[in-house]
Amino acid sequence: AELFDQFLEENHPQPDVFHLLKTSFSSLEEEKREFEMIARVFEIKLLKELGLLPRFTDCVGCGSELERKVYFSSRQGGVFCDRCYRKQKSGFLISQGCLQAIRFISSSQDFSRAVHVRLGQQIRKELEQVTKQFIKVRLDHEIKSLRFIDQVKQLLNKVSIR
Repeated sequence: AELFDQFLEENHPQPDVFHLLKTSFSSLEEEKREFEMIARVFEIKLLKELGLLPRFTDCVGCGSELERKVYFSSRQGGVFCDRCYRKQKSGFLISQGCLQAIRFISSSQDFSRAVHVRLGQQIRKELEQVTKQFIKVRLDHEIKSLRFIDQVKQLLNKVSIR
């Protein structure tokens, strides 16, 4: 909800964005175990709906098709090929799995299907890193609710260890 407040202007109704928020809350209510993926799917879909989703289709430096090595840059708003990354030195390496997951989530019409896409822990971590980094740069500050989610994750990890 905090992202909703930060990215939207008052008195400018956005029914599709409202529907996305409502779907996210319903999903949270039904599937508490998947709260991290629900958050990632919400973030990616919100950014896409608002026209803010970084470019994941081609290199933001030269426009070429993406190769095996892909680097995400929050500041540049997308991914670099290896050649452009060496020139820019901006961003961090992301896996092909993460790139494919972002593309799938952003294009999927079915929120629940996007939440339940089978992803390994490493790709989930990369997704979190990409979305958090981009949102932080875009807003020029960290979102409090993201810190709260981190605290809940730590608590759940402690509980599951015992």
